[in-house]
Order: sequence, then C-alpha cells, then structure tokens
Amino acid sequence: MIDKNFYLENLSAFDLLIDVKPEEAKKTIYRIYCVLQRDKIWLSDVAEEDEYTKDDVELLNEVEQELKELDAQYGYNFEQLNEMVQRELKGEHIDDITRTNSLDDETSNPEELKTDFNFVEGDNFEGEEEDFEDDELDLIVEAILESAKTRFDYPLFCSIFWDVEPYFIDENLIFAIISEKAQGESIENIAESIELEFLQNGFSIDAEDLIPIIEEKIEELHTEIRLFQIAMRSLNQGAKPQDVLDQIHLFLQQEKEAVSKDSLFFYKIFI
Repeated sequence: MIDKNFYLENLSAFDLLIDVKPEEAKKTIYRIYCVLQRDKIWLSDVAEEDEYTKDDVELLNEVEQELKELDAQYGYNFEQLNEMVQRELKGEHIDDITRTNSLDDETSNPEELKTDFNFVEGDNFEGEEEDFEDDELDLIVEAILESAKTRFDYPLFCSIFWDVEPYFIDENLIFAIISEKAQGESIENIAESIELEFLQNGFSIDAEDLIPIIEEKIEELHTEIRLFQIAMRSLNQGAKPQDVLDQIHLFLQQEKEAVSKDSLFFYKIFI
C-alpha cells in the first residue's frame, strides 16, 4: 500500500525546514528517499495489479522527479545513500541512515533499482482541478495574509500609500507579492503586475519604485510564501481546504512557541 500521506507531509516539512533547519531537512528528505525505494520495489516486484492504482504510480513518479531536482540543487548524494537503503531493505539494521560520515565513506556504485516509471513533469501548482468553494479558499488566503501583516510595521507601511485603502493594499500589494513570488515570478514581473493593477484602479505608482519594496517584503514574508506554495500544492494533490487551513493555523502557533522554546515542528497535511 502506497502511503500518499507520508509523502505529502514530509515533502511539506522539507519545504519549511530547508532554509531554517537544513540538517533536519536533510534527514527528512533521506527518509522520503528510503521509503520511495521500498515502495518502488513493492510496486514492481510484489504488488498485484489490484493492489495499486494509476494514482499510486503517478505519485511515485512525481516524488522521484522532485527528489532528483532536490539532489541536483542541494547535492544530497542519493547514489551513495542507495547502498545503505538496499542493506536496509534486505533487513540489515542501520542505526542512523542519515549520518554524515556514512556518506563520506567510499562506496561501490550499486546497480540502480530497475523501474519502468515515466516521470510526470510539472511544478508545485499543477494537478487535477478540485471543486472547492470560494469561501474555503478565501479563508486560506486570509490566514496567510493576516500572518504576513505581523511580520512588519503594517500601519506604517499603509501610510506610504496614503491615498489607497488598506484592503486594496492587502490584496493587490502584500498578497500579490506572496502569491506571485510563490509561483516563481521575478521581482520585475511582480512590480509590473502590481503597477498595472494600481493604474487600472486609478492609483499612480511606478514599477521601479516598487522593486525595493518587493525585495524587502519577499525577505520579510518568506514563511508566508512557503505556506502558500505548500497550500496550493497540497490542494492540487487532494488535500481538503479545511485540513490545509487547520494545519496553517497549527504551524503558525507552533512557530510562535518555537521562538522561545527553539522547538521543531513538522508541518503536516492530512487528506
């Protein structure tokens, strides 16, 4: 049985940890890698046709592709880890599969596990369109936006745009930065998009003047940008909006506690 929940929650945890707890993020991604190898073997050599679905195959393809991209970006050396994974699959006990010194040892180049999977291309926002109520999605947006407004001096920021209503700033400036940056837009493109929205609503603003503001807000709103990425990916992969919203609230609460306790919280998405 392929546990989709496992992949969703651990990939989400990795996204949140990579910039603040890189060593914990590495442990998380290694754990995903190990389970993926187990599931690949089960699917190709053990499972009967009625024990898995097309969605299971696509899920493993997507996870494998994402791990390849992360390996290229962060240099996790999954090939070296592969030898340890194969020993684990054979029943050998490994106390800590993510220990650093094991990756530094000389290892043979074991034959890669045979797979007939076809990779599924796509970014975090791709997936089957789900039938959500607008108010459900609005609550997610509102939660992320309200969190964002606590990251800086919000009244002072609004005073810069003295002739613009705060609700317009919230939607067309602050959240526009969050959502467009989460989708990989460049700062220049974000500035041009915001400039156009302001001009269409009768407000005068220049894209060049917006660039330093956007740069500052991207740095300040890093957490909210990550949360929006994870929320959209989770929704497109089948998570229920209320569950996503609950976990956003839970993460933000745990984040507050972590400031004083230096605790670690793994963000989980349940379907």
